[in-house]
Amino acid sequence: MEGLPDYVVTINNPAESTMELMVNIWEDEAGTMQFTRGLAGEDVFEMNPTDAEEVRDLLQLEE
Repeated sequence: MEGLPDYVVTINNPAESTMELMVNIWEDEAGTMQFTRGLAGEDVFEMNPTDAEEVRDLLQLEE
């Protein structure tokens, strides 16, 4: 993971005027995704290509 994330997903709660969740996502050439949670998340999580494909579908992204 280098540079800015490929995608940033935020889930807001407008009723409470709060951000509930923020995820930064990086993709690599192998089809995997790595992500961190929060603004300055240090823990890195990785999704295999199959799970990453499901995330792409949820985000309605094209490969």
